[in-house]
Amino acid sequence: MSQPSRASVAAMFIITTLIAGALACNVSQPTAPSPAIPTAQPQVNLTPVPTEEPSTTPALETLTATSTPTVGPADLTAVPSATPSGPTYGALLYLTDFTTGWVEITSGERGHSRPVASGYEMAVGDHWGHYVYTARVEEASFYAEADVTPTFCPPSRSGYGLMFHFRGDEQFRAFLITCEGSYIVLDHDQETTRVLTRGTLPQDIAPSAGNHTLGVQALNRQLTFYVDGVQVAQVEVEAMPAGDVGLYVKTEEEAITVIYTRLAVFAPQ
Repeated sequence: MSQPSRASVAAMFIITTLIAGALACNVSQPTAPSPAIPTAQPQVNLTPVPTEEPSTTPALETLTATSTPTVGPADLTAVPSATPSGPTYGALLYLTDFTTGWVEITSGERGHSRPVASGYEMAVGDHWGHYVYTARVEEASFYAEADVTPTFCPPSRSGYGLMFHFRGDEQFRAFLITCEGSYIVLDHDQETTRVLTRGTLPQDIAPSAGNHTLGVQALNRQLTFYVDGVQVAQVEVEAMPAGDVGLYVKTEEEAITVIYTRLAVFAPQ
C-alpha cells in the first residue's frame, strides 16, 4: 500500500481545573489535508516516510478556568437496549492505528498521552484533560469513528471520546461518554462552552470496560452520535465549520486511562 503524501503533526492540550467541561486550549491551527486518499492499510497522520516523526512537540500550557456554567450529572435512568443500525458514509479520508508518528506528551503526575504496543494511551488525572488531533483533516461534513478500550474507568463523570470541527482552542466540538454511563456533547466557541445535548447510554453499553466504537456524523447541519453502532443522540446546529478531528479525554472527580486503537474519517455518503 502507498503512503499518503503529507507530513504529520500531533498536538496535545492539557486542561487544568475543568469546570463543566469548558475547555480552552492553545494549539496550532490544523493544516488542510492532501487531496490524496489513504488506502485501507492504517497509516499514522498520513506521513510520507514511515520513520518520520512530527517536527515539533506540542507545547503544554496550564490554563485558568473560564466562567462557564457548571455541567451537572446526567439523568442516569436506564435506557432500553437499542439495535445497532450504524451510520452510512462514503470514501475513506484518513486512517491511523497510531503505530508511528504519534509522540509522547507528559504533564508530570497529572497525566500522559503516548504510543503503546496496542495503540495510543491517554492517562489523565482528576480534574484534568488531554486532547490530540490529526493536523491532516479539515472537513465540515464527515463521519469519524474511533475504537477505544478503557483500562481504568471507575464510575464518574470523567469520560473519553472524539473532538471534531476543531479550529484551535477557540472553537471546537466534542462527544464524550462517561465512565458512569452517560454521554455529553459540547460546543466550545471563544470563552463559552455550551452543552448541545446529553443523556444516558443504552443499558447494554458499559463504557467503563470492554472495547467501544464511538462515532460522529456531521451532515446537513445535523450532528449524529453513535456508540457501538447504536445512535444515541442527534442535534441540529446553526453552523458546520470545517475543522480537524482528534482524541479527547477529560476528567472530573476520577482519573481514567484509555487506549485508542483506531481513528478513521470518511466522506459523507
